[in-house]
Amino acid sequence: MINRLIAVILFSIISVSSAYAVEKDNARKKSIYLETFSCDRGVFALQVGPSIDWLKTLGAFTVRTEPPRAGNAEARIFKFDGLTIKMLFSDKDSGVGLITKATISKPRWDLTGGLRVGMPIKDLFLKLPIDASSQVMNIKVCGDTDCVTFLNQNGIVSEIEYSCYAG
Repeated sequence: MINRLIAVILFSIISVSSAYAVEKDNARKKSIYLETFSCDRGVFALQVGPSIDWLKTLGAFTVRTEPPRAGNAEARIFKFDGLTIKMLFSDKDSGVGLITKATISKPRWDLTGGLRVGMPIKDLFLKLPIDASSQVMNIKVCGDTDCVTFLNQNGIVSEIEYSCYAG
């Protein structure tokens, strides 16, 4: 009986602690719906061309190909120093594809309309409906089909990640 009581008490403590940690973590994340947001248009649009020729203008990169999952679209992941772009190609010989994901992790990449890694998070707050005194860690902005997430580390945007619908 005592063992069962101890087990119930321990379970309750662990459950309450876990719930508090999840609630605290969720409180540090902010999701915002902006009807006008899209990966390819609007204030936070990703300013990247959808062709391999355009990507070559950005500099040296490596490319990794993923086998087709559904249909015959091939995914290619282009890695630059501090920038990763994933594109789908319906024709493997085509040089034009659809961007499905982009991750920016270094300040040198100004591909988001003036928002960049290394900027103070408070400057981002000025562009979004977020209280500037907020202690938000991650900010996710979504439109109808696309999202961009800004990671906050010590008051600085440390990473920007786009997730784009490719139909």
